[in-house]
Amino acid sequence: MPVYTASACHTLDRDSLLAQKDVCGIGKTKIWREAVSLEYKVNQWPYVNAKKETKDCFEMTLRDSLTNLSKDNSMQGLLINTVSFLTIVLAAVF
Repeated sequence: MPVYTASACHTLDRDSLLAQKDVCGIGKTKIWREAVSLEYKVNQWPYVNAKKETKDCFEMTLRDSLTNLSKDNSMQGLLINTVSFLTIVLAAVF
């Protein structure tokens, strides 16, 4: 798949579309979105072809959907930044 050819991601992350959206990969480009959509359609074929309500429900809940892979992990970033800040503050105090 062409999405992986320009990757600077670690060898173990080159097959991960989640890693590919990061700075080591190609980012959230049109090619990335198309690759995610195609992989989702192949992996979740029964749900993609289900009734609209079922299809929409699975699109919102399955982690490999374009909807979910497009999300930024803002809570994870917030947690990491908070822990880093507290570590610095505690190191300065003690």
